[in-house]
Amino acid sequence: IRDNEQRAEALGYKTFIFQGISITFGCVMAALVGGLYAMWVGYVNPESCLGVFEIMLAVLLMCIIGGMGTLYGGIVGAAFYLITETFLPDLQHLARDFFPNALFLHNVLERWSLVLGVLFILIVIFFPKGIIGSVRDYLARGSR
Repeated sequence: IRDNEQRAEALGYKTFIFQGISITFGCVMAALVGGLYAMWVGYVNPESCLGVFEIMLAVLLMCIIGGMGTLYGGIVGAAFYLITETFLPDLQHLARDFFPNALFLHNVLERWSLVLGVLFILIVIFFPKGIIGSVRDYLARGSR
């Protein structure tokens, strides 16, 4: 239905019903997650709901990095994002040990979130379909 709704209708599928079911399923999942989040936090106020913007942005970045529309893209993107987010701050200490006089490098690595943003931009430029999509295209080209 997502790729060609008219073709799905021509094949006899009731696309309106399937679209309604998918929207309802998405809403049920959102309500379930919202309820679980409220139970976890213990109370709900505007700050606790609007403060999850960083989490939503991180999840979106994970999906884009891994490859949207792929089954394992979110997992690969989450692994890449969390590994880089974990080890980029430690990279500053390694740079101090190996390059003690490189002041510019120290200043850049102090802002590791900036380095993470540059990595994200480079991944979007060089892997426009995400990591999984680009690997899939590369393997398909190699098999021809």
